[in-house]
Amino acid sequence: MLGADEYEGAINVGIAAVKGIYSGKLKLEDKRPPEHYKMQVDAKGKRGFVRGSGTLDLEAREGSSTVVKYAGDIQIGGPLIQVGQRKIDAASKMMLGQFFAAADAELKAAAVGEVARQGILINFLRYLVRLFQSLFRRA
Repeated sequence: MLGADEYEGAINVGIAAVKGIYSGKLKLEDKRPPEHYKMQVDAKGKRGFVRGSGTLDLEAREGSSTVVKYAGDIQIGGPLIQVGQRKIDAASKMMLGQFFAAADAELKAAAVGEVARQGILINFLRYLVRLFQSLFRRA
């Protein structure tokens, strides 16, 4: 944690033949807890860079369900761009799928008092889960 709502980390990503470790920062902005968050990401590695932003919106529904809406935009540069748009889109969808599967596992485990272990994004995911839980308790 670098400061209020600002984090740093590293991730090892491989898309086709372009693999590498990317170090960067994530910053939460435009927060309207518990329903809206904006994230800014800036990461660099030997194989290129990634800059982007995304939004996460939560909408309470009847009962205890919540609809999660997300959108984002990224810029990619360096050798990473040679991979091609289709492979980057496929990798992005796969990573989002992994993220939401991990989120689902975490929420189900938290509901019964257990701890799930679901990959490299787990610490950030746990932070978000705790944040959302505390925000919904206040609302």
